[in-house]
Amino acid sequence: MGKLYDTLKDRKDNGEKLSIDNLDDIMLEELWWNEGIPDSMIADLYDTTKYKITKLRHSYDIKLHNCALFSVLSKI
Repeated sequence: MGKLYDTLKDRKDNGEKLSIDNLDDIMLEELWWNEGIPDSMIADLYDTTKYKITKLRHSYDIKLHNCALFSVLSKI
């Protein structure tokens, strides 16, 4: 998968309880946009629902069109 996802998965597999309260916009964008991890897999890491991850992602304005636009504009 991705570097951040693998790190978080290892921490969870070693017994750490990952808190959604610690999932900030930078981490969420890295997981979802840069590493391509779907909301459902992020939800599994944090023992929450896909809906909550999607809602959190949207609250941070991390959406496909926004990320794609930023990606294109950063290359200009």
